[in-house]
Amino acid sequence: MYAKYGGSLYDPSVTQIEHALQSAYLAEQEGKDADLIVAALLHDVGHVLMDEHAGNADFLKEDKVHEAIGARWLKSRGFPDEVVQAVQYHVNAKRYLTAVDAAYYNGLSEMSKRSLELQGGPFAPEDAETFIGQEHAKRAVSLRLYDDKAKTANLVTPPLEHFRPAILETLSRAAPGGTFDSCKVEDCELTEDMIATYQRQGWLHMPGFFTVAESEMIRQWADELETWPESGEEWMQHYEWVEPPGSPEKVRVLARSENFMHLHRGWRAVASRVHAVLAQCEGHDMALFKEKLNYKSPGGAGFRPHQDAAAYGKFASSHCTCMVAIDNADSANGCLQMASAVHQQGLSFSTSQIRSGLCCKGMDVLPCGRAEHAARMEMQYGMIGYREICSNWSATEFLWFQTFRIRDSCCSRAE
Repeated sequence: MYAKYGGSLYDPSVTQIEHALQSAYLAEQEGKDADLIVAALLHDVGHVLMDEHAGNADFLKEDKVHEAIGARWLKSRGFPDEVVQAVQYHVNAKRYLTAVDAAYYNGLSEMSKRSLELQGGPFAPEDAETFIGQEHAKRAVSLRLYDDKAKTANLVTPPLEHFRPAILETLSRAAPGGTFDSCKVEDCELTEDMIATYQRQGWLHMPGFFTVAESEMIRQWADELETWPESGEEWMQHYEWVEPPGSPEKVRVLARSENFMHLHRGWRAVASRVHAVLAQCEGHDMALFKEKLNYKSPGGAGFRPHQDAAAYGKFASSHCTCMVAIDNADSANGCLQMASAVHQQGLSFSTSQIRSGLCCKGMDVLPCGRAEHAARMEMQYGMIGYREICSNWSATEFLWFQTFRIRDSCCSRAE
């Protein structure tokens, strides 16, 4: 993001990235903690996200509340409140300082004075008192002072990579869960044959992608998510009614968890490991769109053959789906099954099939062997020559596939 937009002008003297690095460097030189250093580094990330800079004709013509945009983005990435609130309050910190210190206003740049007008001007005395009494407000005032000083042309600062340890330190304390070393891209380098295989068949399977110890940690993190409350402000827990084998009645069980990555540093480490290899296969950087943890209790439903591209095509032209195996899985407990049909053919289902729910609604697939499964696919969906890829997935394994590949799963017949 900073590589793409950081070179735009923050003001006539420095670029966005220069301003960010100078702010963080000033905090570091004064021996501030990692949270304040990171807040100083990323306090104007809202400007960068909106590509809002001095080169735009409408810059400083309206207040786009970059502090709120930036704070929300940082929170969604799992940064702690010490960072998020300092960023959220750094504009109000300017309004506070101009209310209590006339000399401070006189020292502001002309652009900062203009933006102050858009942001509401100096606080009234009672508002200033209320502001400074809020948690993290004093940290925001410290950040504000670094912000004001970080406008020196040609100042030599450490590069962005220098602040990576501080960023990792703040993230490590931001959410529950342990972690493991999330490898760099060069540590997860794929061979040319692996990349060619993925591009040819549209999927790639990597046994042992996680060590046994890492796999056990992932299992523990899955157990942690399973205990989270049914409803939360940010995460989602979805339930289903199932009929376990031998049970006379249906029971309500957890089916999947969603939107939890930014709240758990262990799962962020998993995502980092996965992200390190995806760009190599796709040929460009990838961004996480959605994460979910599927639970398949005894009797848990399967899902119909479908292509993820039918649902996600409107969001991006290139996307893929990744699977991390947490438990051992086979056809008995409803493992993932994929069709070996050519993925380059695009959508294999008609519009009427998609509208009827073929690509989105779950169903209990009748237990069957591979030959029966292939015959059912050919008869029911007209997929002549359908052949499933139905391995016995083991914990530690990793699979990713292009979203035009057809997949389904059977219901769980596990006891």
